[in-house]
Order: sequence, then structure tokens, then C-alpha cells
Amino acid sequence: MAATLNFSLNDRNVHSAFASIEAKLNIIQRERKIELNVANSLWPQDKYPFLKEYLKLNKKFYRTEITPVDYNKKPEAARKTIRINITLNVIFPEVLVKPGF
Repeated sequence: MAATLNFSLNDRNVHSAFASIEAKLNIIQRERKIELNVANSLWPQDKYPFLKEYLKLNKKFYRTEITPVDYNKKPEAARKTIRINITLNVIFPEVLVKPGF
């Protein structure tokens, strides 16, 4: 991922750097009373086999919630699950996941 996005840090350091950025943004938010909402979540296809190390890395550095959904058989339920879990200060379009997508 780091190579694809042209990050100059190695894999070990890039995750720590993102965690540091998040911590600094949280401080700015508290001090200046600005509001920043980040949707740090993954909605993988149900029963997709993730490596345990990947899941641990996401929880440790990104505080990611992982909610499996069934895009293939229940796309509308998947869309609703994702929509319910995202809280932003903008209006989201009604169609986040289209059937057959």
C-alpha cells in the first residue's frame, strides 16, 4: 500500500505516522473546538478471510471497526449497515451500494 501511494516511509513507520497524525488532529480538535469526524471502519464481504496480523494492525494504529456484510446476497442490508455506521456532517446520497455492484 505504501509503495502504491508513494509513501517514503517503510511499512513499520507508515502506520505509526498515521496514528501520530490522528493524535495531533484530536489535540487540535479539543483545543480549538473544531469538529472532525473520521469513518475508520471496514465493511468486508462476510466470511472474507483476513490475516489476523492485518486485523491487529488496523485496531492498533487506526482504531478500526470491522463489520462484515453480505454485498452479494444482501446488498440493501449492507448499504444500510454502512450508512448507519457513518456519521458525517454532510448529506449522503441514498445509494451507497447499488444491487449488482
